[in-house]
Amino acid sequence: MQIPSATWLPILSYADFYDIPRWLLAGGQDHGFWLLESRFDDDADADDYSPYFRAKFVGNEPDAARAAFDAGSIAGEAAADELIAVRDIQFDPTVRASLMRRPGQAEPAMR
Repeated sequence: MQIPSATWLPILSYADFYDIPRWLLAGGQDHGFWLLESRFDDDADADDYSPYFRAKFVGNEPDAARAAFDAGSIAGEAAADELIAVRDIQFDPTVRASLMRRPGQAEPAMR
C-alpha cells in the first residue's frame, strides 16, 4: 500500500523534529494512518538525516495507529511499505499540521 499523493493528511503526532518532523503519524480514517520515519544516519560518512522517509500503513483505527506511533519506530527495514524521498513530501507552512506527498514523483525502490 502507498501513501496517497496530492492529498493533505493531518499530522496527528510527531517527534525527532530537526528541520522537519522525522518521526510522525499522519492521516485519518478517510485515507488510513501512516507512520513516516527518517532517522539520523549514524554512519560516519553520512552524518545527517536519511534523505528518505520509510512509510508504513498502520490501518484505519486511531487507537491502533497511536499505539504504533508510541512504539517509537518502524520495526525492521522490511516492515516499511515504501521509501519516499524527503523532498517529495510537502509540509504546511507550520511544518507541524499537515503533509502531502507531491504528485508525480518517482518511487524509489525498497532497499
